[in-house]
Amino acid sequence: MGIPPHGTGDKQPFSFFDFPAEIRNIIYDHLLHWPDCVDMYRYFYRRIPAYPTSESPHSARHQYQSNLKTPTILLLCRRITEECLPILRSRWIVIDRLPPFVPGGLMRITNFVGRRTLQSLHHIDIRIGLGEGPLGSGWIWTRLLDELMTILKERNALVKLRLLIRMCNETMASRWDQERRYNKDIKKKANPNVFAPGEIIVETWRIEGETATFVSRYTSFSDEDVSEDTTPPPDRIYPDREMFPGSIMQFVEALPAPAWSDAEVARRLGGGS
Repeated sequence: MGIPPHGTGDKQPFSFFDFPAEIRNIIYDHLLHWPDCVDMYRYFYRRIPAYPTSESPHSARHQYQSNLKTPTILLLCRRITEECLPILRSRWIVIDRLPPFVPGGLMRITNFVGRRTLQSLHHIDIRIGLGEGPLGSGWIWTRLLDELMTILKERNALVKLRLLIRMCNETMASRWDQERRYNKDIKKKANPNVFAPGEIIVETWRIEGETATFVSRYTSFSDEDVSEDTTPPPDRIYPDREMFPGSIMQFVEALPAPAWSDAEVARRLGGGS
């Protein structure tokens, strides 16, 4: 008994939509995730030297071209896009590292996440470290927040905004005189009377060495300010990625960035393989 030629008979070609919805959702769930900061900044760090040299005719800011991409599955057909989007929109995007510094200042977050993408996000988790570096870090995180809030006030689709504040090196009193002012300014930016997604969550943790201790939690849906007096969550220990995300300074070495492998970039930023 021979095998009938391909395409003969009444049987229709199998379509992706012949899979049950449950199977399609498993596929979408596997493919659709927002990149973390390690992945967002990876392209930049692999294409410029760690140290600009006097021979460089232009700064890294002018040499860098954004490499923004849309997940391929969203480009296949309208029906797949309609099925995918609710899953993608349910994901949180996490911003826990500052964009790269180049001669002239901090790069914009829109070099790595498109403006329209930011305005279409439903869930944003911003994790700020205060008191880091010899000059503190509130001043530069405030600039990043100003950029984000300007974009989101113009238009947004937010359901939840989470702001995690990590207070580092509090024993350095001179540094924290200024950092406390930035802390207050940062919390004002998340004030629901100024900027109102569906829900705002503000958490504060104290970092001491390799231990993170809960300080307070506020949500705009509740009048309560959950503090150390009310059953705090347990301490978090290094290398907890949420509390100890790594630092941009992990890239500052003389090794040219093009020589870094993906594994080396992930190691420096604290990401996975």
